[in-house]
Amino acid sequence: MYLVFKKSMSVSFGTPRQHYPVCASTNTLAGDWARQGAPEGAVVSADYQSAGKGRLGRIWEAPMAENLLFSVVLRPPLLQEHYGQVVMAAAVAVSEALAEAIQSEQVQIKWPNDILVAGQKVCGMLLETVSGTDALLLGIGVNVNQQLFPDELRHKATSLARFTKTTLDREVLMAKVLAKLEANLNHLYQCGIAAIRHTYLHHLAGLGEHICLQLPNDETNQGFLAGVNEQGHLMVMEKGGIRTYVAGEVSLAGFYAHLDKDHD
Repeated sequence: MYLVFKKSMSVSFGTPRQHYPVCASTNTLAGDWARQGAPEGAVVSADYQSAGKGRLGRIWEAPMAENLLFSVVLRPPLLQEHYGQVVMAAAVAVSEALAEAIQSEQVQIKWPNDILVAGQKVCGMLLETVSGTDALLLGIGVNVNQQLFPDELRHKATSLARFTKTTLDREVLMAKVLAKLEANLNHLYQCGIAAIRHTYLHHLAGLGEHICLQLPNDETNQGFLAGVNEQGHLMVMEKGGIRTYVAGEVSLAGFYAHLDKDHD
């Protein structure tokens, strides 16, 4: 491990930063650091994770030194029931950063916090609490220069390099993401969720389209994606009106996202 100090006059996220060529999980290390008092915006990054964390207990796998793998310590001045707003702000921030980096309007948010380029996933995020502290961990994985994907992901995932046909500088991209993340979170803390939610809905994939929703009890509901509320919960227009869901699995045009009440 080595420490990276990167500071600008206007952006503090990313300082301090710990970088590991190889680690088990940046979220695990960031959690340990948060318990020791790491400030808001502290970052743990890695070139490779042997046990990276994905949503719903999945493993996040990525080749060595091709993608962005990092976790940010957050200390939001919000009640726990509003943590879904952090997820929304993060999704907007990353989508904005990636759209600027690849100069494309084909960047969308897949509920709750996946980022798509031309309909394929390029980024996933994981929000976790740190027990015994006021800290949250935001783990971010971006497919930057990866060219090969497992067969089961080949038609659902892509990378920025595959889309642009160029190799991207991972450090430059991380700086863009952190700057956007800091700006959007500061806006959330100071002004509330309204403007961020408006932008989130503008970029939400499948808005107004038909979805199938599998609930934890294996019941399946169908309806139209009506949006998300101010807490980031999914809103579905069904025969009886709009229902809000905080748990289940939604399928849209063959692509799957997961609703999770713990906002992970």
